Amino acid sequence: MPDRPADPTSPPIHVARVPVRWGDMDALGHVNNVSFVRYAEQARVEVLDVLGPDWTAEADGGPLVVALSAEYRRPVVYPATLLVAIHVGHIGTSSFRLDGVMTVEGDDGEAVARVDATVVWVSRATGRPEPLPDAIRAALAAPAASGS
Repeated sequence: MPDRPADPTSPPIHVARVPVRWGDMDALGHVNNVSFVRYAEQARVEVLDVLGPDWTAEADGGPLVVALSAEYRRPVVYPATLLVAIHVGHIGTSSFRLDGVMTVEGDDGEAVARVDATVVWVSRATGRPEPLPDAIRAALAAPAASGS
């Protein structure tokens, strides 16, 4: 599947505000790397909630993250609130890419981390990829209309 990263200078489809918890820090006194992956997960869930049809366990199909990459640029410490800007990258027949650029609210706007995910829409009955629902595809293709 061809995949390309989203343009982080384009308007995001959604911006999630995620507070850093004390327990997110590790023995070195900064937010542990796995916490950034969880922050990005929360932002992706918020995007899906905004985008369209019911995608929870009762739906016929739903999203499955098949690839994930993370880049850590600067340490973050408690207390802080992260802004996770989700940008849409490649949209395929059954997949799409959501790239998360994280900054600290009230800081200089420099990215502290980036977590990118390739998501495939999967049939719950067969476990196989299926075409993206029309509502999801339309919302992903027009992120400015989806709001943040």
